[in-house]
Parts: sequence; structure tokens; C-alpha cells
Amino acid sequence: LYTIKFESSFMARVQLRKKALGIFYDVEILANPSSIKSVNNGLDDMLQMVETVIYSAFQKMNCFKFHLIAEAKFKKSVESEEITTGFHTFMTTCFETSEISEIIKNCKEKILESFDSFEAKGSGWIFQNWDKTLMKIAKFQPT
Repeated sequence: LYTIKFESSFMARVQLRKKALGIFYDVEILANPSSIKSVNNGLDDMLQMVETVIYSAFQKMNCFKFHLIAEAKFKKSVESEEITTGFHTFMTTCFETSEISEIIKNCKEKILESFDSFEAKGSGWIFQNWDKTLMKIAKFQPT
């Protein structure tokens, strides 16, 4: 387990797990809630940290897959009830560093699409802050 601190409002904890099927990394990108003012700004900061982690992964692996779960806290406006819900991306395969910008763009679109769908249900939940992002990375051997 090691920690990466960033100059923005996030830090990442990385844990390496070796299993019979291969090498896996669990990455937890933690937010500082007081420094995140909006959905888009917080998501952009978070994805910038994901991008840094992806570049680091390329230093250890030639090809890998990853999946993101961006967790956000919501609160009811009248009640003191609070929930944390996760917004998932698709499993994504990384072959070259030249693909990273497009991959990050696609991750953002998928998270925002899920976020908008959650808010559109009219549940009365109000976004408070991004809590953390969980990133699962696995080495991939194309055939």
C-alpha cells in the first residue's frame, strides 16, 4: 500500500494484489470535500488524478484494463438523510498512452450520464460533494 498526494483536492492510495490470475491494483482516490465546489470541477480534478494513475500504470504494464466507480455524497434538502452512491464506467482497455485523453473523456461522459440519470429520477437528493473514486486495474495480455 502506498499513497500519492496531489497538489489538487485529491490523494490516491494504491494497493498491489497478486492473485493466480495475475496482478491487480486497487486505487482509491480520496477527495477533500471542502475544496470541491461543483460537480464538473470536482469530476475534472478527480479524472486528472485518474489520468496520472493511468500514466503510472503504463510504466509497470504494457497493456491493462481498468474500471472506475466515482462515489458522490447526496443529501435530502429537508431531511438530514445522506447517501453515498457510485457512478460506474465501462471496463476500459489501455493499449497506448496516446489513447489516454480519449479514454478520460469517455469516462467523464459515462459518469455524467449516470449522474444526470440519477438526478432526473426526481428523488430529491442534492449533490454535496465527490467522496472518492475506486479504480480497479488489471494487467491484460491481448491474444
